[in-house]
Amino acid sequence: MPHAGGWGVAHPDRDAQLQLRIPVHQHAPVRHNLRGGRRRMKDRFLTAADGSTIYVTMDGDTVDAVAYARFGVHAKHTEEIYELNPHLVLLDVVLPAGVTIKLPAATVQAPQPRPTRQLWE
Repeated sequence: MPHAGGWGVAHPDRDAQLQLRIPVHQHAPVRHNLRGGRRRMKDRFLTAADGSTIYVTMDGDTVDAVAYARFGVHAKHTEEIYELNPHLVLLDVVLPAGVTIKLPAATVQAPQPRPTRQLWE
């Protein structure tokens, strides 16, 4: 039942003007779950002739998902991947299959010692 203030009342002229035509893709992008998708992604990391690590995308991959699959975190590594691969900026967020991505070297940082206090002499 429509609200007395006009909420929920249909306005045929206005509704016809507000209709948006949104294109429907025949194939929705493939979304990876962290279990199966990450495992499949790890199989696609390759070593290039110069010794660097590359990744060849599958349909539905994203740069941050590739960074997460390779490094375990994507925070700073996603930006590094974009710096090494300027061609990725021209592509959609969801990458098509067959895009070669050069990956930054994995840096292992030693854990920083926590500051301690001496309780007695």
